[in-house]
Amino acid sequence: MSQIPYGYRIEEGLAFPDPVQAEKLRRFVGLYLEGASGEHARCALDIEVSAQTLYRLLDKGLYLGTDYYPPLLDEETVDRVRKARRERSHPATRVRAKPLPVQETFRLVLPEALPAGLKPEALFAWLFGCVHPAADGQKHLTAEEEAGLRSLVTGGRA
Repeated sequence: MSQIPYGYRIEEGLAFPDPVQAEKLRRFVGLYLEGASGEHARCALDIEVSAQTLYRLLDKGLYLGTDYYPPLLDEETVDRVRKARRERSHPATRVRAKPLPVQETFRLVLPEALPAGLKPEALFAWLFGCVHPAADGQKHLTAEEEAGLRSLVTGGRA
């Protein structure tokens, strides 16, 4: 290999486990097996290489040990990671958002004037759910929300 694989260090021509990296690798595997994505686990542990690099080394069996590199993981753990990767990459397990078919076009028709007692904030909140709590505990519209409401209610007339 042209680079030292993650989890190892080389001293005097011999490969040894890097204590910090080897522990991060074990924790990465543990998080992955608990359901975290590889990228989330990598970021959470501040691992300097990509999750794909770790997967590649796991798939090659490097972490099981070779003639040169000592084992960092046991065979059962590596098999569990491989199985989890197969299950997670299966197309049937991927959930992809699909656009809903457009069946009708809707048009919002507002009255010329608001009904008595209906505050513009209430209408806007009902339409868009955009009213934000303020520091005083009351709900207020941002200037942009208020302008949008006025435009909706007046049909663009000031």
